Formats: sequence, C-alpha cells, structure tokens
Amino acid sequence: MSHKAKIFPVGLMIAGLAVLFNPNLSILDPIPDAIGYALILFSLRHLATFAPYMGNAADAFRKLFYISLAKIPALLIMVSMGSQRITLTVFSLSFAVLELLFLFPAFQNLFEGFFYLGSRFGCSAAIAEEPRKPDAIRSMTYVFFSVKMALSTLPDFLFLFEYDPLSGKGFTITTAQYLLVLLIAFLATLIVGIIWLSYILPYLRAIKREQAESPLLSQEGKAIGDAVTMPDGDVIVMKESRRLRISLPYFLFAMGLCLSPDIVIDYSSILPDYLAGLSFLAVAILLLLRKGRFAKPAAVLSVCYTLLSVLYSVFRERFYSQFAESDLTRVPAADAAYLPIIITSALAEILFILTVFFLLRALAAFKKEMTPSPTPRTELERKYLAEDEKGERKQTAVLFTFASLSAILSFLNVILMRATTAVPMQPGYGGTLYLPRAGAFWLIALVFAVAAAVYGSYLSSTRVSEMRCAIEEAEPTSDPAL
Repeated sequence: MSHKAKIFPVGLMIAGLAVLFNPNLSILDPIPDAIGYALILFSLRHLATFAPYMGNAADAFRKLFYISLAKIPALLIMVSMGSQRITLTVFSLSFAVLELLFLFPAFQNLFEGFFYLGSRFGCSAAIAEEPRKPDAIRSMTYVFFSVKMALSTLPDFLFLFEYDPLSGKGFTITTAQYLLVLLIAFLATLIVGIIWLSYILPYLRAIKREQAESPLLSQEGKAIGDAVTMPDGDVIVMKESRRLRISLPYFLFAMGLCLSPDIVIDYSSILPDYLAGLSFLAVAILLLLRKGRFAKPAAVLSVCYTLLSVLYSVFRERFYSQFAESDLTRVPAADAAYLPIIITSALAEILFILTVFFLLRALAAFKKEMTPSPTPRTELERKYLAEDEKGERKQTAVLFTFASLSAILSFLNVILMRATTAVPMQPGYGGTLYLPRAGAFWLIALVFAVAAAVYGSYLSSTRVSEMRCAIEEAEPTSDPAL
C-alpha cells in the first residue's frame, strides 16, 4: 500500500523547536527535550539522506535525544542523593556541558544544510536576508541555548557555599532562596527564548511557504517500504526512518540492562528495577506490533517483572522504615516484614531471567526478519555463514549468562542479609552491634550486572550496525547519498 511522504515536513521541526524553547529547572524538563529532538529528527529523516550537513545534524540531534532520555534515571539518582547538595551541582553542570557539546554542531550543520537547500534546490527563503539574516538567526540560536544551559546549572552553584560555624564566614542558602533564584533564572531563559523564537519561527515559516517553488522540497514522492521515488525517477532511501526502526528495540533493550544494576545508598535503591522492567516492556511492545516471534511471552513476562519489582521496592521500603538488618533473626516482627522481600525478590529475579531470555530470542528473530538472508553459493560461503551464526549464538549466550548471574547473586544477597555477626564494642558504650557477615556481597552481583549492561550495549550497537550494512548492501536501487 502506497502513501504520500513529504520530503521536509517543516511543521514538525517548528513543533520540535517549540518544545526546546521551555527552560530547564536544573536537569528537570517541564516538557522533556527528548520530545523536541525526536520531532526534529523525524523532520530531517529524508533530508539527511541526500542533503550535505543534514546527516551530521541528524546524528547530533540523535545523541541529544539519548542524552535527554538519560536525564530521567539521572533525576531519580539526584533526588535520592538530595541530602548531598553538591550532587545537584555536579549533575546539572554535567548535563549542561554535555548538551552544549552537541547542540552547537547540531545547529551549525542544520543551518549549513539550509544554506545548501537555498543554493542547490532553489529554496531562496533559506538564504534570504529578510526579515533577518540567516547568520543572525544562527547566532541567536547559539545565544539562547547558551543562556538556557547556563541558567539551568548556575543556581545550583549556590550549594557550593556553606556556612562555617567556627569562623562565622560563608552562608547556607535556604530552600526559599534557592527557589527564588530558580524562578529568576526560569524567567530570564523564558525572555531570551521568546526573542529566539521571534527570530527562527518566521525563517522556518518562510521556508515552508516557499516549498511549492522548490523543485525538490515541494515533492511528495510515493513512499514504498524504505524509499521515496522522485518525479525524475531517482530513488531516495529513507535511512533515518529505517535507522530508527531497526535501532530503537536494541536501544531500549540496552537501556533496560543499564537500569538493572542494584545500587543501594543509605538503604535507598538508586535505580529501581521497575525502570528496567518498563524498558523491557517497551521493547516487547515494539516487537509485538510487528508480530514478531517470542514477542508475546516477552511482553507478558516484562509486565509481571515490572509489577513484582514494584512490590519488592514497596516491601523493602517498608522494612527499612521500621527495622534494620541487625534486627533479622533477633526480632520476630523484623523476620515477618523481611519474608515478603525474600519472596518478591525470588520471583522478580526469576522473571528477570525469563524476560531477558525471551527478549534475546525476539530480537534474534527481529534481526533475521529485517536482514536479507544471503544465499551461500559455495561450500566455503556456507561454512562462513554457519560460523557467523554460531558466533552470534555464543555472544548471546555470554550476555544471558552475565544477566542470569547478576539476578541469582542479587537474590543470594537478599538471603545473606539474614546472616549477621556481632561486632565487639568498646567497653563502657553498652549494647551490641550486629552487621551482615557478607556485607560486601552485593558488589559481586553489581559487577555481573554492570558487565551485562556494558556487553549488552556493545552487542546491541554491533547488531544494529550489521543490520544496516546488510540492508544497504542488498538494496537494488541507487542512493545518491552513498
């Protein structure tokens, strides 16, 4: 079934830039910037295949999309470590610098791409100096994002100043004072953002109005599969939409593995397991929509895993709000409160292993479906193909082993918390201190969880690259961008 595909949907880019206009509160986005970056990426998906600079711009916006998504777990970590106020400064500064590193080249290449469209394809609005020069619009874009990122982190620098009771020097900012400074920064960013929009929106609207006069941008080719056929017979392969289609399941799977390590600080879990469950569920839903093999059991298991992870977090929070690990085996009420933790932990870890197993099977089926299967013509080619398939199975087995060991060791850590030992106290202090015998056992589970996350991310990236190369090599049409 054919449909119409616009070469450059300017309206989507305008919507994306409108989302980026909203100021950040530290690393908190009232409207997540990831939405804006996704809309911009979608608007560039065709231009990136043949217009110079637009491909580089799309790559930078894609990285910004991932960075913006990473703010969600980072925000949870920051909130859980809120007692250490310098943590807020470190996180907000890190993300502000990281985003600026990609924002400047992203918009630099975007405007260079616009200039190319104006000179090569007759879109004169892209290079017109009315009502404002494009260079002035680009400069204002740099100013806005510099102000936005600077004012998102500068208020947090007030946490670096502390009052010294011995010398009487310094000061400690109160919550009310911090919120006032945050409000001023928010309003200042808002004002600069309004000025920026008054520069860039008329520019983009002029390009949109002039699309009808451009020999390329006015076309709505027939989209069939991954290609747009132009009136002159050329075929433009839509790499951006294809890249998203084949990479998103692997990205979400890798993100789930990265969110699975159990990092506990002051009895609080920094990365709750239900975040990993939600990522796995998103992968399963994407594959389920494609009617992929093993997607249905993966979806059911990921839902169950997410629910069990939530229950585990609730029981764990309730236990540590009333008892300590030293109460186990000595206080009957503590043992009764700890039993649901053991049960939900066992069930959650089993479901985690099964979810990863079926997701790996579903992703393997997805890769086989999306990748053209080569037909071996000689015995040597058949041998190499069999070796490649065997190597992939070994890599998958190694990843599954890391993930399974991390789950098993995490459950063992829950069990071993019941084994405590008395610590001799200095005479005169009274009482007895009890500590877990295997207090550092959680580090072993963490090592395997991190290994699964790192290896899973590497493997996901490798699989996506292999799929893209195989698809491009098998394309029967010519692609001007190659």
